[in-house]
Amino acid sequence: MAFDLLELATGPGLERVDDAGGLRAFSGWDGPALGIARVAAPGAGARSSSGWRAHRLPELVSGQAGVLRLLSGVDGREVTITVEELAAWAERQGVLASAQLSPRGPVFALWLEPAAAAPPGELVVSALAPELARAGRYWDGAGWADLEAAAGDGPLLEGCPCRACAIATRPLLRHLRQAREITGEHLLTWHNTHWTRVIAEEREAAPWRER
Repeated sequence: MAFDLLELATGPGLERVDDAGGLRAFSGWDGPALGIARVAAPGAGARSSSGWRAHRLPELVSGQAGVLRLLSGVDGREVTITVEELAAWAERQGVLASAQLSPRGPVFALWLEPAAAAPPGELVVSALAPELARAGRYWDGAGWADLEAAAGDGPLLEGCPCRACAIATRPLLRHLRQAREITGEHLLTWHNTHWTRVIAEEREAAPWRER
């Protein structure tokens, strides 16, 4: 699991995460964790409206000598934090800080394009699973398919061992999306997370084509 520490710092705030019992209690994740830091380019445009805005990266205003000035993607407030503070906070949380934050940290490859093969590297970080789920797309064994255009009344992918395919069918997932029920997006994310991991681990295979 990769945690974006800048999103945490400019969203709920690191102090609030501490007050909630720390990152493990706050997220419910107790497995291996990597701390990363992503930003939107300066002048990336107006913040999105309520609902989508929580998914927006913080905007980098300036970054010199390890001091980062950021605009929150949630409410637009300015936050100043140092790279050293982020790395130290990650260490206290039992999170391995990436090379972005610590000279001793591991380098990771970022995979954000659904039409591209998973990048090489021992560590691959990707936000594809939730982003594609939000768009109503899922892995069908050959590419990223559109749920609305999917035929049949079975699971997303026959024989898939993910939690979503064990409990949900395509008609149910279409209904949940049409009703704007967040459970549908969660189920698609479970499925997509499973398959992005499989694809990354088998990235030597021939790349697929986006649908």
